[in-house]
Amino acid sequence: MRLDEDTIADLFRIQSLVLEAKGAAKELEELPERAVILAARTKKRAIEEKNIEVGKLYEAAESKAAAFAEEDAALAEKQRKAQADIDEARGSYRNVEARSKEMNGYAKRRAVLEQNLSDVLDELARIETVQKQVSMALAALNSKEAEATEAFVEKGTALKRRIAQLDAERAEIEQQVPADVMRAFQQLSDRTGGVAIARLAGGACSACRAPVDAARVTHMRASGNVGNCPQCGRLLVLD
Repeated sequence: MRLDEDTIADLFRIQSLVLEAKGAAKELEELPERAVILAARTKKRAIEEKNIEVGKLYEAAESKAAAFAEEDAALAEKQRKAQADIDEARGSYRNVEARSKEMNGYAKRRAVLEQNLSDVLDELARIETVQKQVSMALAALNSKEAEATEAFVEKGTALKRRIAQLDAERAEIEQQVPADVMRAFQQLSDRTGGVAIARLAGGACSACRAPVDAARVTHMRASGNVGNCPQCGRLLVLD
């Protein structure tokens, strides 16, 4: 195959643009902010699930506290009525004794309720502390995610813009290359990861480093200034 110097230069430029675009795409995919964002979201989901469980514990403790308070209020009212009965009974020893026993039972139960209520209030205080810690952790993760997202968008936008510029320049140059040459080059580029053309340097292919014996080089030169590497099949510029 014989190609003019402009076409050869265009092919090398296309190859350079393809490789640069691949590098930019890889950089975009591996932006560290992506991992930070994913890690923050994973941690947030775990914390939010824990927060739901903590909320259920808080609701249960609140229900207990309300039940204890309601029972205590009912007992207080019974105590009041029992005391009123004692005051009205005056000389009725049996009535006073019965009401006194009732009041003693109410008092004992209210003491138990007071301790139960105190325990539940302590539990609520502990749960509130955990909820505050959860809120602080979520706020920190939200801030970290927002910061990483802002950086990711900024870097990602710049990389995408650069890739688009590289693709546009490549497409423009491709229009200057003969169609049959471009098809062959594209097939090789797809097969070789973007490196479709190399030069003969020091008797070897500059891409795969495989040596090319002098007799084969002489044979290829007889057909033009571009052949195919016998090892990797890339276009091999013989000058």
